[in-house]
Amino acid sequence: MKKITFIALILVLGAIILPILHAVLLNCDGRMFGWIFSPLAILLGLVLAIIARIKEKSVLGQVVATGTITLAFICLVLLWVAGTSLSAARIKSREAHVAATLSSLRAVAHEDTTPGFGFASGSCQSAGSIFKRGRVPDLIQAVQEGGATPKCFSDSQAWAVSAVIPQAKKGGLFCSQTNNYSIYCVDSAGFSGRVTQEAVGPVCVTI
Repeated sequence: MKKITFIALILVLGAIILPILHAVLLNCDGRMFGWIFSPLAILLGLVLAIIARIKEKSVLGQVVATGTITLAFICLVLLWVAGTSLSAARIKSREAHVAATLSSLRAVAHEDTTPGFGFASGSCQSAGSIFKRGRVPDLIQAVQEGGATPKCFSDSQAWAVSAVIPQAKKGGLFCSQTNNYSIYCVDSAGFSGRVTQEAVGPVCVTI
């Protein structure tokens, strides 16, 4: 098998494997890296595989070159069909997890029978606040583990928790954070849902 066939195969396989590793290791959707690197690598591998198929004399070499060509075409199709839908699915799953966790937090806090919600606080870690009672701390931690950044506010009469959910991490090799995000909020007044602004006090900003 000629070197040109081997190089073509490596390029096509690298176009599949490297974006996946990039996404997993850096915890991002991998689109910017994958959509730039993968098509170029696949197309170059496809050209080399076609050249190798024409020049290859051995049966093994022809089989590998033909297989590489087929694999390259399949990868190109999957790259464009699956890339966007997989990223969108991850975003929706993350948002659903955080929204459900915040709803559970509101229900758990509502069941708390301790008088008042503690001293005025702007921290999820404030001792003596509603955010350190029962299962509430565990649910706040679950929000953080879901990739969101929670903010907690309370006083003796009310409380609110909002969470900023980045839609995706994307970018070049270093996968910089995108500016796109969604915000969910719950409060002691009974509100639970998506908002346009983080909480700045013990009531969700719904305007």
